[in-house]
Amino acid sequence: MGLIEAALALGFVLGPLIGGFLSTYGIAVIGYTGASFSFIAFLVTWLILPESLKEKSDRKTHSLFNFKTFSEVLRRPAIGIVIIVFFIITFSMSNIFGTFSLLGYKDYHLTDMQIGILFGIMGVFSAFSQTGLIHFLSKRYKEVTIISFGASLLLVSMILMPNSNGYTMLGIVSGVFTLGTGLLIPTSLSLLSKVTPDNEQGAILGINQSLSALARVLGPLWGGFSFQFFGHSFPFLTGAFFVFAILIYSVFYLKAKVGLD
Repeated sequence: MGLIEAALALGFVLGPLIGGFLSTYGIAVIGYTGASFSFIAFLVTWLILPESLKEKSDRKTHSLFNFKTFSEVLRRPAIGIVIIVFFIITFSMSNIFGTFSLLGYKDYHLTDMQIGILFGIMGVFSAFSQTGLIHFLSKRYKEVTIISFGASLLLVSMILMPNSNGYTMLGIVSGVFTLGTGLLIPTSLSLLSKVTPDNEQGAILGINQSLSALARVLGPLWGGFSFQFFGHSFPFLTGAFFVFAILIYSVFYLKAKVGLD
């Protein structure tokens, strides 16, 4: 899980940096470049990526949106709790990612290139977090402890993002933010896989990803709305509030709820 997220993080290193430099040639060039990379990914997937399903199944498929299955999964104590925790974490992070550039423009008066560099810094810290740091911590601590640590990093960085005293401090805070996210996402997925029976791994992880996708929709919507109508700090404080709730819950209750010693 960490390696997959690290690959995504490396994309966040190169993508924003390239976008920041290309911004001098106009926004359209950035869009065309992004579309070109997406087309390359399409070709690689179509022509090279091997099929994972070796044998076709004759079983009937379920409907695309099975709300009964969703509710049944969420009512299962250990699994439901971890999925809800993952949903809240994803919402809080996407809430920030949706407004971070706006904060850079409006409050810190940054250029497109400077914002691109900040996202590149985030990618570097995220890649380090999801390869070296998480590998180090996972050999010494349980998932619940790592989740608590990651939530602490996220909480501090969310509070400091709109209250930094300059570009350098904002860069450091952004790095701490992605250290936290880099620990939380793969660790939460690892914890979910541990509390899920082997024969339900695909279904449960699929439901978790569906709900996290919903969180990625709701997060930027709330972030943009609250940024405009309630103040520039509000999206970050909202994220900090939810992450604080996760931190308290993980410290005092999560281990008992998921049944791990």
